[in-house]
Amino acid sequence: MKLFARFNVDTIAPLLIAAPCAEEDLIEWEYIKNKFTIKISLPIIKPAKTWRQDGKGIHEVLKMELLVSREEITFPNAGNREERASFFNLIHDDYIETANQSINALLSFFRYKHGNPLIKEVYFYDDNQLCNPEWLDEDGNTINPEFGISTGSCMPARYYDLEFDIQSYEHEKNKEQLEKWLKSHKNVDLYEEILSDARDAIVLENYRRAILEIAIACEIFVKQIFFRGTELSSAVFDYLESKRKVEISILDLISKVSKEAFGESFKDECKDDYKNIDYLFRARNKIAHQGEVFYKDDSGKRFEIHDDNLMQWWRSVKKMISWLDKKTKAS
Repeated sequence: MKLFARFNVDTIAPLLIAAPCAEEDLIEWEYIKNKFTIKISLPIIKPAKTWRQDGKGIHEVLKMELLVSREEITFPNAGNREERASFFNLIHDDYIETANQSINALLSFFRYKHGNPLIKEVYFYDDNQLCNPEWLDEDGNTINPEFGISTGSCMPARYYDLEFDIQSYEHEKNKEQLEKWLKSHKNVDLYEEILSDARDAIVLENYRRAILEIAIACEIFVKQIFFRGTELSSAVFDYLESKRKVEISILDLISKVSKEAFGESFKDECKDDYKNIDYLFRARNKIAHQGEVFYKDDSGKRFEIHDDNLMQWWRSVKKMISWLDKKTKAS
């Protein structure tokens, strides 16, 4: 007999869906993992929060429904309450864990692959909706398990599909990508996690934290590329030894050291982006050492930091990451 557990869960922050006005009110995915069939349904909230130039509305999703099912070899006698409670006590955690993993895989896709900010993972022990699902048989009839556990948003529309890699999910375009992500979900790289935290800080207008975290993510990525125990790292150490340097800055790594390692320099190829990263680290140093949010250019002129600066720095860091990744794979 096939047993179903239905979960209805609220999201902490909206998932952004790009859809034309006439599209269906519900989008769904279904996949199989670890002998469970998992069906995820997202109800689209209408009307749209805002509209893109291509005519698609940006809709919010604040709730999700999961239907988790698998074949059960044994099933309790409907009239035996004690037997039924014992059965659900035995299989309960498998369904809960599967639902929890599936929900967090979906949330991580929207957070890390589509840049939707403020999304947080959920856990069964702090969400009563997750730990007490509705149990159903193959015919859709509700089953009383005689068993249960009790436990005890909104971002500015100007950030919707604008900058900082915030994207809306498009079902036809992104469906295959999401299904692949759900089936083989892995932890993201540390620099991606920190960049995502920086995005949250930007939306919350916490510029100090945003600048620090963008700079930290940049530093982690660059140093992992150059110092992770490969032939490239050996070449870098040889270069540092020849220059009698023990420490080296990120700016030197993407200019002098990349020139030595790849024959090309990010500074030479992307001058404006290099300068933006230079300003980012100047601002980072001011925050780290003085707690103030500003930077100075080469002439010593002081500049306050606004959204436009962060947008430029974000784009330049992402461009540098892409550039360095391509150079590393080609070397």
